[in-house]
Amino acid sequence: QNSTSIARTNGLGMTFVGNLMFNSSVPKWGVVWGRGVSIDIGVNFKSETGYVRINRDQHRLRTPGLSFDVGPMFDALIHVTDPELEAGQEMNLTHVKLPMIGCFRYGENFRGWGMQLGFHVFEMLGAWLTITGRPVEGTTLIAGTRAVGMATIYSTNLNRRVIESYSVSEKAMRRLGFGKLFELSRQLHQSCNSILESESHSEG
Repeated sequence: QNSTSIARTNGLGMTFVGNLMFNSSVPKWGVVWGRGVSIDIGVNFKSETGYVRINRDQHRLRTPGLSFDVGPMFDALIHVTDPELEAGQEMNLTHVKLPMIGCFRYGENFRGWGMQLGFHVFEMLGAWLTITGRPVEGTTLIAGTRAVGMATIYSTNLNRRVIESYSVSEKAMRRLGFGKLFELSRQLHQSCNSILESESHSEG
């Protein structure tokens, strides 16, 4: 299924996300409020150019699990997407956080797989206690908060609205260090097109 999604989508790249999250949930109950900005950087198979897309992200609870996150969150994902979305267009996705640091996003026009890292306000408080001469209380608070974070699992409804989208030349992308991405994307696109051709033959 993922191979087919890649073959039908013209963009491959990386997504970097910064969120401010309030997330408290137990099975069957929870509250999530999240606001952030994400940047998609990748290669358009179709035009053989790069793209940079800036998005506004909004989270709300979809499925409560086990979580208690209050503070800044940072994601880094590999994505496949429609790179031709323009400013003002939206993507409605599901964002899933799994135990440890894994997360993924999926929906029309976007799929992403990666990792998520957060800094809880209690961890910040623990660091402050440690620095101000109460290391036992501080380290206990940090360790306890991190233990809950390791077990976190939940999902959100994620709305992404494109703020700006830019086309970037291959030469400029290579100068930024994304040259290998062009080579990988071309190889991957050729392989995935073979999958689509096989599917169309089997359906026929």
